[in-house]
Amino acid sequence: MQSTNKLIIKQDQSTHLVALESIHTIQFEDKKIIVTTDDHKYEMANKTLNTLEALLPKNSFVRIHHNCIINIARIKSINYTKMLIHTDTDLTIPLSIRKKKNLKDTLKTVFVSL
Repeated sequence: MQSTNKLIIKQDQSTHLVALESIHTIQFEDKKIIVTTDDHKYEMANKTLNTLEALLPKNSFVRIHHNCIINIARIKSINYTKMLIHTDTDLTIPLSIRKKKNLKDTLKTVFVSL
C-alpha cells in the first residue's frame, strides 16, 4: 500500500486528513498539541510530541525545541548566534542548544550546502 503523506488529526467529532507538506509547525502548548498548517490550526489531545516525532518523516520534520517540531521546508533562515529560526510565514521560533546539532545534521542530509 502506498503512503499518502497525510497526518490524521481527530478533533472534536471530526477526523481531518492533513497533508504533511501543508504543516508549518507542531507545538505543545497548554497541555495540547497544536498543528499549524497553511490555513488552519488543529488542536490534539492525548498525543505527545515524541509520538508525533516518531511518526513523521525524518527528512521533512525536525525537533527544534522540547515544545516544537518544524517542517524543514518552511525554514527560511537560521540565526545560530541568537538561536532563532525564521519561517517562510515570518514566524520566529527559538532553537534549543540541545537540538542545534540534530538540526544541522538533518539539514546536511536534506539540502546541498554551498
